[in-house]
This record gives sequence, structure tokens and C-alpha cells, in this order.
Amino acid sequence: MVNNHQSSVTGVSRADELWQQGFDRMQRQEYPEAVRLLQQALALDRQQGAGLSLEIMLYLAEAYKLNNQLWLAADMINKACHQLAKEQNRGTAEFQLSLRMRQGEYNRAAGNIPEALEGYSQSAELYEAKDIRHRSDAYGSWLLTLACLDVTAREMQAACLGYNELFAGNRALLQSGSGCLPGRREGRKKIRLGYLSADFRQHVMFSFYYVMLQGYNRERFEVTCYSLGEKADGYTEHLKTLVDGWQDVQGKSLPELAEIIRQDGIDILVDLSGHSSGSALPVFALRPAPVQVSGLGWMESTGFSCTDYLLTDRYLEGFDGEYEQYLAEKPFYLTSQFCYTGRSDVPELAGAPCRGKGYVTFGSFNAYYKLTPEVVELWSRILQLVPESRLLLKCYAFIDGRLQRELMGRFARWGIGNERLLLEPATTGYMNRYLEVDIALDTYPYTGGGTTLDALYMGVPVISMHGERRSSRFGLSILSNAGLGMLAAASPEEYIGLATGLAHDWQLLDELHFNLRHMLQASDIMNGKKYMQELETGYENIMAKYNSRET
Repeated sequence: MVNNHQSSVTGVSRADELWQQGFDRMQRQEYPEAVRLLQQALALDRQQGAGLSLEIMLYLAEAYKLNNQLWLAADMINKACHQLAKEQNRGTAEFQLSLRMRQGEYNRAAGNIPEALEGYSQSAELYEAKDIRHRSDAYGSWLLTLACLDVTAREMQAACLGYNELFAGNRALLQSGSGCLPGRREGRKKIRLGYLSADFRQHVMFSFYYVMLQGYNRERFEVTCYSLGEKADGYTEHLKTLVDGWQDVQGKSLPELAEIIRQDGIDILVDLSGHSSGSALPVFALRPAPVQVSGLGWMESTGFSCTDYLLTDRYLEGFDGEYEQYLAEKPFYLTSQFCYTGRSDVPELAGAPCRGKGYVTFGSFNAYYKLTPEVVELWSRILQLVPESRLLLKCYAFIDGRLQRELMGRFARWGIGNERLLLEPATTGYMNRYLEVDIALDTYPYTGGGTTLDALYMGVPVISMHGERRSSRFGLSILSNAGLGMLAAASPEEYIGLATGLAHDWQLLDELHFNLRHMLQASDIMNGKKYMQELETGYENIMAKYNSRET
């Protein structure tokens, strides 16, 4: 175990021994015992003034996290960062980064958005300019967290555009990509497509990119996937059988990755992750392909000047293009940005559960950090207007009973008792739990994507609200393309009215529960053939523009 924060202690103290024992238990995955030992080490260190408390607090926060005590993990890391700010000797840059990145991660998991923003912001500043990959990850996590707040479309645009500033001090990286723009490619019989992702595995994004890899026209296109993920599974192995080429590029530097893509002769490089964790979006700065496109895995514009096009639709950007002004890229329009692949391992649809229970159950399976005070207020007002109704919430954070109690306390301030709340940790078989939900309630301003489509596929109508921000309009896009645009609200009052109105119409609810999957399957959002025709026509058009140098 390396001590990254310089200590004034010489030799091994009792606190140091307990700390090392706690670390050893963490390595053995004995997390409750690790917590106990590290708590003792911290208390003893403070008594003796041994000067190890910052290191111990870092490991104790991690032990809390691994022990599913998310609230305590966030609280401990915040205390450590507060103490760090007061010290003259703050230790190595590596140690400070460990604290700040965990401050972002643990606080976002616990729903503490301001503290998470501080951690990610500090991390992005601490990384040296040359370490662009890590700075990009930290900045992307900051953007993802910012999306939880009700900032304006203009403010979100400015934040996304700030991504370009990360490259300002890295001229060597940018220059390594200059002068490398490939020549004209119209002489080829097939267009070569490259897809970049860290999520070629069992992941929410599988439902959205699967049609791209399974349904492409092999007479007109060649497809190579560039997998950045550390994990592989059966889904990964299946995906490999669908495409012409597969490159495992996890751990490659940006110049190495760019050179691999250039050697493969990729015409159009498509990033499927945006600013999500593990993304290789910075490789766009090296221009390894003539045309560079982003889409699906990120809910806003990339803001990146090196991204040429963004996959989108008219519901996201407005039918008059009024929201295009917030894009850094050219819009790549499809009828529906998403093409959803349903699962075959889920039960057949049943009727609305309220018929058997005698009361309506609302539900949301979105992440805890999306449950802002404004969302809690909205849902509380709905519960007040639908007597005897329940609210089922399911997410990872509810492995921590303290976070469950914290959320219950927020609802209690609106007069909603614990008996009306059903809080469950995330599970692999979560799709079946939709059979207990009558109406799904979307979050705002950071709406759902996969959760919304999963709910509809399981026969559950979803009420969503939209504004000007692109990330607030995913529900509008999904519902409209599924033929359910009437469930998308433009204001809190309309949102509440739609939810309560539907809750009082049990016959309509029953019909929706029996028919929604069939409606979805017949809609544009599951029409893989149409989606691929539009996508591939778009690819051909932008390639033709490149070849004629009209871009």
C-alpha cells in the first residue's frame, strides 16, 4: 500500500497497522470488517496526531462504498476534501486526484449534485494538459452531473463547448492529427464504418446500437468495431460475429488508437459514447477518419469542434430547427434517433395491475441522482391527487437504507407517508417489476432513455416532460415516435394533469398495458429496416459531400 500523502510520522504506528489491516480486508472483499478497522484507525490517528487521517479517510470512504453505505462514503470523502483544502501540504497530484474523483463519484451516487460537481471540476483542473484522456473523463462526468440541474439550454451549450478548452494546452496532440486527413474515397465499392464504444457488452446501450451492427447492408458497407471496454461477456462475443472487423483497443493511447483506425481505412467514424465514462471522443482531435459522427450514448451536443455530425431527430431539435442553435455539430436527422431492440426473455403483457390491487402504482426506475427536489415535489403533488396510490422506485442507490430514509424524509415534507413508497435496489431481473407498475413517471430535466423504452415495452405508459434542453426532450422523442406524443407534457401542470387523468381511467390503462408492446413494435422506434435505410442513406450522402469537398 502506497502512502501518497506525505506524513510526518516515522516508523509504523498503531493507527498505521489498523489502516493496513483494513486495506487488507478490502482486498479480501471483507468490507464490513474493513470498515470497522479503518474507523478504529481514523479515531486512533486523530487521538495521536499521527498525520495519517487523510489517507485513512480516503480508504474508509472507499470501504463504505464497497459495503453499500453510499451516504457515508459521500460524507467521508467530503470531510477529507474539506480537510485537504485547509492543509498546506496537500500531497501528490495523484493523491489529490484520488480524493476529487471519488468526491464526484460518491456524491453523484448519493444524489449530492453540488458536491459531485465540485469533485469533477477539481479533477479536470488537476489533470495535466498532456493527460487529455483522463481530463476528458473528468469533464464528461462533470457535464453528466450538470445535466441533473435545471440549467438553461444556453448554459448547457456553453458547458459542452468548454470541452474544447481541454485541448488548448495540448498542441502536440492536435498537431499529430493535422495533415493526416485522408484523401478522396469515392473509388471504393463499400464505405468503411467504424464504431467506437466502451459498452460492447450487456449494457443499456446494447438495445440501441444492436440494429446498427446486425442490420447493415453488407453490399454497401464494411463495419469495424473498436471496443474500449475492460469487460467482455457473451453479448460481446455475439457482437463480434455480426461485423466485418473487431479491434480490442482498451488501454491504447490516443495516437495508437488513431493510427489503428487510419490503417483500417475507416471512412466514417461513429462515436457511440459521447462524454460517457470510458469514451474515446478525444481521438476525434487526431482526425483518424474523414467524417466523424457522434450519437446515442450522450444526451446533449458533444460541444466538440472535431465532431462533424450528431445523430438526432426533429423532436429533439424542433420541427423548425429552433434548437439546432445549441449544437456544435451538423444535425444528422433520422425519423427517430433511437431504434430499440426488445428483449425476448421477458413475460407476455398483462393488464393494468390496479385492476387486481384496487389502487394505482406509479413507478420510476431512473437513477437516484435524477430525483431532484423538483421531481420529488411533482411526484408528491400527483400522489396527493390520486388517493391510495403508491410509488415504486427502483435504482442502485437503494442498496443503502440511509438513502432510502433520506428520500422518504423528502416526500414526508410534502405529506407523503412511508406506506405509500416502495423503494427497491436495482436487480438484473428488473424488467419483471414493471408488471407491478400502472404508470411510469419520467424524471426532469434529465429524462430517461432506456428506462422509458423498457417501460413501454413492458406495457407501462410513461408520462414525460420536456423543455428546450436536448436532454429534457428524450421522452418527447421516444413517446412521439412510438405514437404516444400525447403523454409528453410541456409544463409541470400538464405533467401532473396527464398523470392524474390517466390514473383515474382504469379502462384506458388496461388497454394500454395489453397493447403498448405491439404499438411499439409497429412504430418507427422499432422499425429496424427503416432506421437502417435512413442511417445508411445519410452515411452515403455525407461521404459524397466529403469526396466533393462540400463539407
